[in-house]
Amino acid sequence: AIDPRGDIGPDKLHLYGPDGKEYPLGAPSGEISRQTTRNVALPGYVVQVPLIQPQALSTTTFKVGLEPTIPIMSGFALKMSIAISDIADPSRWRVVQRRRIPMRAEPSYQPNPQARFVLVTSTSLDRTVYNAWDKLFREHLGEAIEVYSVSRYGHLDLALPFALDGVPLGDHFKNKIVIVPNMEFNAGSATTSSANAQLRVPSELLPGVFVRSPLDASSRTRFLFIGDREASTQPFQCASMKHFI
Repeated sequence: AIDPRGDIGPDKLHLYGPDGKEYPLGAPSGEISRQTTRNVALPGYVVQVPLIQPQALSTTTFKVGLEPTIPIMSGFALKMSIAISDIADPSRWRVVQRRRIPMRAEPSYQPNPQARFVLVTSTSLDRTVYNAWDKLFREHLGEAIEVYSVSRYGHLDLALPFALDGVPLGDHFKNKIVIVPNMEFNAGSATTSSANAQLRVPSELLPGVFVRSPLDASSRTRFLFIGDREASTQPFQCASMKHFI
């Protein structure tokens, strides 16, 4: 089910189940008429998982699609529950685990040779903060800015190729200033094959060799890490940015 507290309503989301069919998130489906032990119907879409043997693993895959009109960096969260049949009364369901998975409509990286700045985003950087940075560069500095999602692509390693064109990320970032709001985000799905929650900050995904490069190196990429959350959310007040304004 979708958390109603997000920026995006269920009418702007598309959920595709393991069978490839689309299922509505806004209203309960006929499959969820069974009750929990609190006599409350499970909301959203429910898929029944076959009996899992001891020490066995069962994987269920879903796809989530967004309407193209959704504003960049809008956030939403999916709420998931795992329920098992009650041993005493198999007709009733008992919720044994709940998860809330935050997601954000982050844009794909579009390399721009004319841009001098790159803003690194993650699921922790919300739409208000993104709009503030975008306004600073486009309206006040008159500069084009690239947007690179570390939670979408999973790394800041300049030696690794960018997934969409195979060119090393360092070639795209050459001679640019990369601004990194260094806020914790859930990097589990982006950096590993595991679905386990893994809180990281973007600076942990940048190999140290690129930070220790000589300052006068030709075509060097420069990084501006903003560790203070308040400074990250208020670019006009960030001391490191004031000499650009």
